[in-house]
Amino acid sequence: MIRKLNEADRIPLMALLHKDPALNLFIIGDVENFGFERDFMELWGRWMNRPGRIKAVMLRFYGSFLPYAEGSFDVERFAELVRKSGKTEMLSGSSHVLREFGQVPDCQGLATEVVARLCADVLMCWKRARRMNLQKAGVHRYRTWSMLYK
Repeated sequence: MIRKLNEADRIPLMALLHKDPALNLFIIGDVENFGFERDFMELWGRWMNRPGRIKAVMLRFYGSFLPYAEGSFDVERFAELVRKSGKTEMLSGSSHVLREFGQVPDCQGLATEVVARLCADVLMCWKRARRMNLQKAGVHRYRTWSMLYK
């Protein structure tokens, strides 16, 4: 069952999102900063058969949609929510989730466009980093800083 999430769903939602916090940074941050009841954002969740566990989630933040799923999920039902919004600008997520949305006729252009945009952004950042002669931080630098702040 997919339903709109509310404050009572915070713990199971965060349990799912914190399985990959880097990927879910925007969803986590928006929930922490704005909560659940805002006109510019909505969260929907797909519950597992076991009570208290969410299998997939999707955030709408203005016209951007950010789905996240643990394994396979009911992409058609989530795509229906995207279509019903009438204000879709972007669909962003992991490659596995975007591939699923890419199979849905109304969402094909959105997922492909975002993947292309992300690839272009990553390439541009890489070129800038090379021009600036940035170096990768190693573990020894982290240890030095962590010892200073103990």
